[in-house]
Amino acid sequence: VITTGGTAQGPRDFLHEALTHINAEILVDTVAVRPGHPMLLARTDTCAIFGLPGNPQSAIVALVSLGAPVIASMLGQIQQELPTVITSNELTAPSDFTRLIIGNIVNGEFEVGQYLGSAMLRGLAHSTGFAVVTKELTAAGESVRWLSLP
Repeated sequence: VITTGGTAQGPRDFLHEALTHINAEILVDTVAVRPGHPMLLARTDTCAIFGLPGNPQSAIVALVSLGAPVIASMLGQIQQELPTVITSNELTAPSDFTRLIIGNIVNGEFEVGQYLGSAMLRGLAHSTGFAVVTKELTAAGESVRWLSLP
């Protein structure tokens, strides 16, 4: 089961309450990644439940970075290590979060996409994947992990 929205702890976020009501076990309750922080993974005796953030861009990031690998593992597929790519831009991330930056590989290097507001899908539609930034500062010319969009 895949849901969107209601995964955080705000006054209009009811997924936790619904999961408690059906006796689901919460396995992952928020992830230190931006965008996509309030993603959730739970299970019952009969199914897995993925709670994606309500923000459109965050929901897609959560589905690609958590949902797809978990589903693949459930199907017995072996997870491959993410490839690396050189970045043509300086990239930053908060010290306590991994940042997934939308963009493209151009001439063999990662370039940050355009139109990247958190609720905007235009930038995502013109991008081919995400740079996985795990440190506060990544200089241009350094390598980062690359997560392709399906």
